[in-house]
Order: sequence, then structure tokens, then C-alpha cells
Amino acid sequence: MEQLTRYDVTKLDDIKCVNTFRHKIRHDFNNCDFNSMVSVDERWNKAKDIINKTSDAVIGKQKKSKKPWFNDTCRRALKRKKESRIQWLSDTDNVEKKITT
Repeated sequence: MEQLTRYDVTKLDDIKCVNTFRHKIRHDFNNCDFNSMVSVDERWNKAKDIINKTSDAVIGKQKKSKKPWFNDTCRRALKRKKESRIQWLSDTDNVEKKITT
């Protein structure tokens, strides 16, 4: 299964972008000869291709959003947690560990 492409739909708040998108979609659909295509799948794939190419050109892909809350403090805490766990697992005299395992 192919990965779903996410488009930057926030650009559709701009009326110029919406009009450009509509015009390009309409133009490409009018220039496509769907009657010459035999199967429904062939027609669907062509329509999907037109929509995807137009979306890519006019709207663009959504940029990956970084999680601003996961910063250096979180990274250091995670590193300390991993180190503590490794130390705990390597401690053969730990009574709690013997009880739980």
C-alpha cells in the first residue's frame, strides 16, 4: 500500500490559490479524453493522477511538523532514564528485580 500524501490545505484559505486550483483542475479534466479509456479503473487512475499532480503543483505538500515540546530537556531525561534502566538491569544484587522477575 502506498503512503498517503498530505497536502498543505491551509493554502486553500487563500482565494487566489482556490481559483488557481479550480482553473487548473477544470482545464486538465477538459483536456483529458475519458471516452477513449475502456475500463473504469483506467478512468479513475487518470482522474486521480490529474488531481494529485494539480494538488502538488498548486497547493504543495504539507511539511512535517516537529514537536516543539520534545526538546533538549526531554532528550536528556530520556537518556538518563535509559542509563538508569541499564544500570538497574545489570545490578545482580537488586532485591526488587529478583521479586518481579
